[in-house]
Amino acid sequence: VAVADLAALRIDTSRKAGKCPCCRAPFSLDDLQGDDDLVENMKARKVICPFPGCHDEILLTDLKSHEATCGHQPVKCKYAPYGCDWTGLRKDLDAHEKCDCPYGRISKLVEEVRILKASHEQQVVRMQMNISRLSHQVASNRGNGTGNGGGGYGMISSEDPGSLFDCLKFA
Repeated sequence: VAVADLAALRIDTSRKAGKCPCCRAPFSLDDLQGDDDLVENMKARKVICPFPGCHDEILLTDLKSHEATCGHQPVKCKYAPYGCDWTGLRKDLDAHEKCDCPYGRISKLVEEVRILKASHEQQVVRMQMNISRLSHQVASNRGNGTGNGGGGYGMISSEDPGSLFDCLKFA
């Protein structure tokens, strides 16, 4: 059996065996041998871009990178998460976002909201981690007899209600 790429055949190399995709006959990886001519043929093979309207001929090995930048690729507006429902070609995206998109006109505000939202999400994660850590400490101290009736914790006034350390007093 000659192959150019084991991954292309979807062979699980950890199993050391497989089945022929054509006739389903079993074989081991030891039965496989590289086909240098096939590899070279595939490297030289040209294909036409799959996006309608683009007739570029690309080397098969360059297809993924072409698809990532092709002006005929259908894309969504970067403001789609905020409500823009525009879908069009990559080559028209900049013009849409700069001129036509109502969210693009307020892009600075949208970007500030996005950054603020991300910051708040990070704060929530940090606070959840602090709550979890402090809950474990309280449970541990209660198990030691230091946190239940022995005076170790008490509420104090908080300068910053978002800070757990201002709310708990460790004696």
